[in-house]
Amino acid sequence: MHHWITATADTMSSAQLASVREMWSVSVPQMAFEYEPLLHTLLAIGAAHRATLLPGEAPSLRPVYHGYIDSALKRHRPGTAKLDA
Repeated sequence: MHHWITATADTMSSAQLASVREMWSVSVPQMAFEYEPLLHTLLAIGAAHRATLLPGEAPSLRPVYHGYIDSALKRHRPGTAKLDA
């Protein structure tokens, strides 16, 4: 989560705007602690971002981000299946 807050959040869409940057670096991580699929998504994206910044760490980070995104999708599917179209 540290990498997400200190590096990845700044790369998200419209993060050049202070209010949007705060949303990605503060509000979204706070929501993630309330909804585990979101937490795992942030951890996956943060690990993938770190892997692109530090190619030497990429081989060890690849299973990390694959595991987190797999976990996020598995946990998110039951909730979305209950939504009415």
